[in-house]
Amino acid sequence: MSFPKPRRLVALRLEQETLEALQKIAAKKGLNYSTLMRMWITERLSEERKKA
Repeated sequence: MSFPKPRRLVALRLEQETLEALQKIAAKKGLNYSTLMRMWITERLSEERKKA
């Protein structure tokens, strides 16, 4: 049996316009905007690690 990795809460200040854009994109994909941000950050980190 595997356990989920522990997560840590991170506060992030975004402009209202940015947040609204994230919410719209996430809604189109059927996701919560925080889930979408987490996915995008994870994808970008993976790309950067491959470059290093």
